[in-house]
Amino acid sequence: MYIIVILLGIVSQSSPAADKGWGKVSPAEWQMGAPADFPEANAIVLHDICTLTVRSSGIEITRWERMKLLSKAGADEIGDVGFPYFDDDKIKDLRAQTITPDGKAMKLLSKDYFTKTIGGVKYRTFAFPGLDSGCIVEFHYRNLNTRYGNLDPWYFQSDIYTYKSSFTLVVGPGFTYSSSWSNLPMAKRESRDGQIPNMDDPRRPYKTFTWEMENLEPITDELYMSARADYLKAVYFQLVSYQGLYETTNFISSWQDLGKEFQDYIDGYARGSGLDELSAQLVKEIVDPVEKAKAIYQYVAREIVLKPGGEPYLTDNDDIGALRKSASGNGAEKNIMLIELLKKAGLKAWPVLICTRDERKFNPSIYQLQQFDYLISFVQFDSSVMYVDASSKFCPFGMFLPHCLVEAGFLIDGKNSQLVKILRTEPRTYRLDLTNMHMDSAGSVTCSTLSSLSGYFAPEYGASAEEKAQNDFVKEYFLDRLGVPFTLDTVEVTLDSAGKCLVMAKYTLPDYTRLLDSVLTIKPVSFRYRTTPFPKQRRSIPVDFNYPFTYHNIVTITSDRPVSSAVLPPDTTFQIDGATYRRASQFTDGQVMIDSRLVVTTPTFSPLVYPGVRRLFEFIAQAQNEGAALVRQ
Repeated sequence: MYIIVILLGIVSQSSPAADKGWGKVSPAEWQMGAPADFPEANAIVLHDICTLTVRSSGIEITRWERMKLLSKAGADEIGDVGFPYFDDDKIKDLRAQTITPDGKAMKLLSKDYFTKTIGGVKYRTFAFPGLDSGCIVEFHYRNLNTRYGNLDPWYFQSDIYTYKSSFTLVVGPGFTYSSSWSNLPMAKRESRDGQIPNMDDPRRPYKTFTWEMENLEPITDELYMSARADYLKAVYFQLVSYQGLYETTNFISSWQDLGKEFQDYIDGYARGSGLDELSAQLVKEIVDPVEKAKAIYQYVAREIVLKPGGEPYLTDNDDIGALRKSASGNGAEKNIMLIELLKKAGLKAWPVLICTRDERKFNPSIYQLQQFDYLISFVQFDSSVMYVDASSKFCPFGMFLPHCLVEAGFLIDGKNSQLVKILRTEPRTYRLDLTNMHMDSAGSVTCSTLSSLSGYFAPEYGASAEEKAQNDFVKEYFLDRLGVPFTLDTVEVTLDSAGKCLVMAKYTLPDYTRLLDSVLTIKPVSFRYRTTPFPKQRRSIPVDFNYPFTYHNIVTITSDRPVSSAVLPPDTTFQIDGATYRRASQFTDGQVMIDSRLVVTTPTFSPLVYPGVRRLFEFIAQAQNEGAALVRQ
């Protein structure tokens, strides 16, 4: 969005480091293996060297990364390696190769390069040939762009152990920039400064600023992890101004200027929306402002179908008129429509840009709209205010989708735009699964499950159900997790008047029991934590459940033949600070009931207490797989 082009054309510059060492592997590199502090490494980054040069003619990024496989498993890790870029960027001098231990180099052909798009950003990956333990792979490229208002940050870490990571910022004459850092130790925050000759104007050399780090443990995507980028060691840059021969170009003036820019963008989308009549119809005979807002909210949330994706750029429809005609759009479009309808009804409402928990925490010192990846609504009443997200019909009025539970955002109001604190309610988040399991004489089990999802579980599961066919949703989030064959008979996903998402399913498990003489063994159905989500011995980032919650599972087991006795899973409890798991079993009148409950009161656990969290969920997984033995007459 925020791109300023000073001059057209880009002056290319080769990468001296890559030209000098490309394909030449030193004896020390051949001998390098897993580091002592991370012996489980399957692959290592020998070096990742990047230079970002800012000139009046454009921006040039050169990068050269070299990696080594330590085991066969490392092939999968290196297979995910690549680099991001934007649509208008020009990628030059792209090359990649595999070098075998005997020195043979296998260059990648054009068919070995792949491009995919994730959230509006392109990603180039490589199919390195001949991957085997001991080989070395490397790639090099130049990225030419004019994104002066959106300089790429440098992340020193990746999901592979890194021995050396180096970044150099080269600033041409006339440019002023600012920098910030994340997670850098004190000794590494200051750059190593220098200068290089400027052939066009020897009196005004280029200034260089270099940051370098070594021996970096990987940061990998893990379950219950928020804002991965926040845990990476990184440096960020922002161009402040450019002093040319005849004029000065300011890249940053204020958040208010960025707000004005995005306001123009939204106004263009909303222009000529023709919502006056619809708004009047929706609030007809309603006097209370909050009730007016609820009525409009219900229309947008329920009548406009949510499409996957929700970035703040309104790309699914050309304007609100097209949105109304298609009756489907992403979350940002639905929220803009909500705001326009509220304003037509005489209410005060504004869009608020946020950076969701999937990305990183909003950094107010970096003046870039690219920080934000979603848009919600802010509504002001006479004596109260409320943040609202109308993206999903399963999201109750005044509640967010869980990935929107952030602390701050950017309220868009033209020149009056401002940073704001996000206020929200903290509902009780509760999931109750009620399952009846009935066994027939052939060992087949017919089941019915009613899952009641309230609090943040309602929009979390509901939004997924809205984006998928209901059968596919129940299979993915429920039945597939049993790990056994099943037949899904009926399914219904609804929202009740209290804002709960109700999932009802009937299904058959054809081969779920084991019979030995007259003793029938069966495991109670459970859809969560049948395996531990924390298999790793150690973890360097917090476990973040996002919000406190309760998962309550009650299973009733009956049989078409009388049951005289039963051996049940024992009553048990496992507790750590912030979380408790309990299970109780009973046998009454030929019927088995197993009641288990996980209560998490502390949503975030530091790496220091991770071993306890891991033991808790190992215990839960073991308990979930303990069955009952029923003696049938």
